[in-house]
Formats: sequence, C-alpha cells, structure tokens
Amino acid sequence: MAQITLRQLEYFVAVAERGSVSGGAETARVSQSAMSSALADLERALGVTLLHRHRRGVTLAPGAAELLGRARTLLELADEFRNAAQESGSGLSGPLRVGCYTTLAPHMIGSNVRGFLEAHPAIELSFFEGSDLELAGALQDGRCEVAITYDYRLDRLPDPQRLSAVPLTAAPPRALVPPGHALADGPVSLADLAAEPLILLDLHPAADYFLSFFRERGLEPEVRFRTSSSQLVANLVAEGLGCALLTQVAHAAPGSPRGPVARDLDDDLPALPVVALHPAGVRLSRRATAFIAQCRRGALMN
Repeated sequence: MAQITLRQLEYFVAVAERGSVSGGAETARVSQSAMSSALADLERALGVTLLHRHRRGVTLAPGAAELLGRARTLLELADEFRNAAQESGSGLSGPLRVGCYTTLAPHMIGSNVRGFLEAHPAIELSFFEGSDLELAGALQDGRCEVAITYDYRLDRLPDPQRLSAVPLTAAPPRALVPPGHALADGPVSLADLAAEPLILLDLHPAADYFLSFFRERGLEPEVRFRTSSSQLVANLVAEGLGCALLTQVAHAAPGSPRGPVARDLDDDLPALPVVALHPAGVRLSRRATAFIAQCRRGALMN
C-alpha cells in the first residue's frame, strides 16, 4: 500500500487554499512539477480524486472538503508533536489560531492577549472574528483550533455533533438607551423597550436571541435598524435613534463623545453562557488549553 506523507498533505492544503497549483507551489516554495507530482501520488495513494483541474485553477472534488479538514488536523497534530519534543518540559511554543464571535472579541480576546503572551511568549497567537456559523466552519475545516462564542442554539450549527464546548463565563443581556432618555435612570423592562424603536444586532444568531425575549412575552418591537456591528448599535443608540439589547457593552474610550446608557433589565432574563468550542474527539493542544484557562481567569477578574 502506498504511503501518505505529511509533505503531500501540506501540498494539498496549500493548493486548496490558494486555488491553483501554481499558487500552492509558491506557498510551499517548490516547483509546479514537484507539486503536481506530489498531488498525483497522494490521490493515487488514497484512491480518490481530490482536486478538479481547470484553466483558472483547481476546485475541490466532491467529498474533498472533509478530507481537507482532516489533512489540516493531521498537520496540526504533527506540529504539536514537534513542539512537544522541542519544549521538553520548558515553556509552550508554536502556533495557536483562535476564532471569536465578533461582539465577544473585545472582551474575551482583547482583555486576555497581553496576560496570555506574557505567560507564554513563544506561542505564535493569531485570531479572527466572525459569526457562530463562520466559527463552526473554521473549526471543522481546521482553520482554527478553538473558537469562543455564545452557547445559544448551537444545535442549529452544521454538524453540531462534531463540536465540543468548554464553559467559560456567562453574560446577561442589558438594555442600551440614549443619554437623557426617560429610561436612563433605572431598571428597564422589555415592555418599555418594545414601545421604543429598536436597534437590532443582526449577527447570527443574535437577532433571533434578542427577539425571542419579546416573542415569549407577546411583544412586537419596531425594529428601526439592523446591523452586524455592536459598535454601530451603540453609536445609533447614543444618537437617540432607538434603544437596544446587548450582552456585551463596550466601555467608552476616554475623551470620546458620551455613549449610550447601559441598564439592567427587570425581566429576570437568564445570563447567556460563553463557551470555547473545539472539534469533538480531537485532543486540545497544550497551547489551546492554556488559552482557555487564561480566558476563565480573565472572566473571573472582570
């Protein structure tokens, strides 16, 4: 039986990410002929077609997307093995790619990076932001090892059984009202908000989450604006264009114009859990485990 090599998997990933054999060869710093030969050997060893070649580049063959994710996982495990051998009991090192739900990033990423890198300066940390759908896709195809998001209807994500969740903290929803507004001086109810124009955070699945509270109480708020930016939500509220619900409220920067007023809700709404997602059945690297521990410590301090 023909052997499959890590180098072949590296080449497969490089070509798939660049969309062409020439681009993959440039990434891997090899000739196009060497790249083509290695890919042909890999397809022969697997007995399947991985890539369809055409004039403008390559596309993944049916079923190859899952194999691409597994190839990334194998390469990450090989890196982890190499790093573990090099560490030999010393500090952690190597790459760590983290995804984070966009509205959580300033709180869960921004407040933890410094402490994490001070404790583990040899780790090559990178991160990106997105919706829970984008984070799930990145986890499943190997573009990140861990993703921080809200634990809200995760069963609706594609292939949710392929994801495991580690609890981190919880965030209660709060009302945002304009400065000087009649609701700015005390607790606010959902009935109060339903009587005002609503600025709705519309980053999957936030809109469904916030509107569900109104639906459960037979209320129908007037949604005036929708946006995927929590900062724009806050800005529009500060301008007096409506009220909003958010679970994470950013602090106004020193010297900035007066922002919206955040108020607790008197409807006894449950706090929304925040979790770290990772591929089910795949052992977390020591780097990812250390980052999750840092996020937990950071949540306790806030």
